[in-house]
Amino acid sequence: MNTATLGYALTSGLLAAANPCAYVLLPGFVALVVADRSVQSNRRSVLPRTLLASLVVAGGFFAAFLGYVVFAAPFFTGKHDLLPYVALAIGGLIVLTALWLTFAKRLGPLRPEAPSWRRLAFYGGYGVAYGIASVSSAIGPLLAITGGTFGTGSIGTGLLALLAYLFGLGLLILTAGAGAALLAVLCGDRFARVLRRIGGVLVIPVGLFVAHFGYFELRLYDGAVRYHDRLVDASAQVQYRLVSLIDRLGAPILGALFLVLVVAGFWLRRLRWQAAGHGADL
Repeated sequence: MNTATLGYALTSGLLAAANPCAYVLLPGFVALVVADRSVQSNRRSVLPRTLLASLVVAGGFFAAFLGYVVFAAPFFTGKHDLLPYVALAIGGLIVLTALWLTFAKRLGPLRPEAPSWRRLAFYGGYGVAYGIASVSSAIGPLLAITGGTFGTGSIGTGLLALLAYLFGLGLLILTAGAGAALLAVLCGDRFARVLRRIGGVLVIPVGLFVAHFGYFELRLYDGAVRYHDRLVDASAQVQYRLVSLIDRLGAPILGALFLVLVVAGFWLRRLRWQAAGHGADL
């Protein structure tokens, strides 16, 4: 077993969700959780629901990357100038979704009475969109992992490397989801409606940025811009600091942070449940 390959896969997974093209979709996911009425309506299940949604987003992201590696990579070889159009479409779709979350009276899969599978499908779709928007800037390490393992006949190492990549990716998204769940528990019912509005509004600039980045890449391919865009440059500084922070923390500290957030969320929920006169049972 090549431990260097597994370590590289784990680190690549951790950093994949913080890629330059679509890292804003990570706080966008946090905003979606805050805007999720099915979470806000049931304080007792806010943590399990949010963590499940986080797993589904990570799974959708990973599925998009694997789908690209297996099916789309041969088609897009030499045609990377098509990917910015995908980013434009995803950005527009996210903006429409955010407007819907902000102003619609009925929020479809995120309303409290919606079936669980519709809610999970919504988050799975978000994860897939997250992954597709990330392809142009974050697929390289995964291609290197699959090419260096499966391409040389090391199937066992390849499968373990994919699991390590998925673990790293899932750990970062789960930590963000646990933070969002803790925020929802802290704010309580009084601020639930305000939180939903704020969450929906915050997703709008996320979609606008993804679309703008796609437009920037199109201009780059056409030679209309020479690597500089004020918004993209400012975003690159934020993204660099985020990646540096994740790299310094690493998987062990992020894992510990995730556990702390989960324990704090359950503990606070228990205190509030008891303060409401429901006794010790959850």
